Amino acid sequence: MPQWLHTSPPSSYAWIMSRICILFACRLVACNLIMEYTLSSAAIARGFSSYLATLAGLDPTFFVLKVAPQTSKPRHKERDE
Repeated sequence: MPQWLHTSPPSSYAWIMSRICILFACRLVACNLIMEYTLSSAAIARGFSSYLATLAGLDPTFFVLKVAPQTSKPRHKERDE
């Protein structure tokens, strides 16, 4: 093993801060990977569903889910004062 692994850091504060920075960087990378894998799998599934429908002799939009448009109006009625 390298000699620097056996030496202690100059202070406990420096050691704790180095560990916190490493944990923060690891969590940031993990969140980015999860987001990347989710978005890329959704894009691949979107393209593959059109290909699969065409291969089965169906309309290419057969597997596409249709979602109602969202409105910006509030759901509750405003009170007249």
